[in-house]
Amino acid sequence: MSCAQICFFYSLTGMLFTGWVGLMLMYQPFFIGGIDNINESKNSAFGAAGLFFFTFIASVMVLLRDGANHIAHQRGEARRGHGGGRAEYGQVASIEGRFVTGTLT
Repeated sequence: MSCAQICFFYSLTGMLFTGWVGLMLMYQPFFIGGIDNINESKNSAFGAAGLFFFTFIASVMVLLRDGANHIAHQRGEARRGHGGGRAEYGQVASIEGRFVTGTLT
């Protein structure tokens, strides 16, 4: 399991839990005992849910990028800027990053 997958599940769980706590503090604060300042606790819970949401979106973006790279690697395509090796003698790099055999005129 990759770091992005772990962050994905962790942030999803944290986002749901802290969002639920925030909603409980908003609508039924008497069910959660030991809270001195309900408004401050509610804002902290929603703030934590927002940070978990940011981590969730970042991990989804990394998972999508890694999936696209995996598919491109299976097809034999290289990402731009990662040509995949050194040129043979006499080859010239083209604009696309591939090596072309030929002479310069």
